Amino acid sequence: SPSQLAAWKPEDLKEQCGVGYRAERLCLVAQKIVDGTVDLQSLELSAQSYISLSQSDHSEGELIDLRKRLLQLDGVGPFVADN
Repeated sequence: SPSQLAAWKPEDLKEQCGVGYRAERLCLVAQKIVDGTVDLQSLELSAQSYISLSQSDHSEGELIDLRKRLLQLDGVGPFVADN
């Protein structure tokens, strides 16, 4: 869970879980989810809503908005946001 991940020290996460350079960003994003800075539930609902629509119902604006929101997260770049 985000709260469990946020409790880790990045160096411990790196060492014990093998996440390498991503450890600090994982802990940071987890902490932002815990403190409410990042609304994970809202991101999930937006993604699920977009996925559940038929191709003809997709709005380019919805996808661009979701991508922008993902790119605001530390450690999320264009490749991750697009996939």
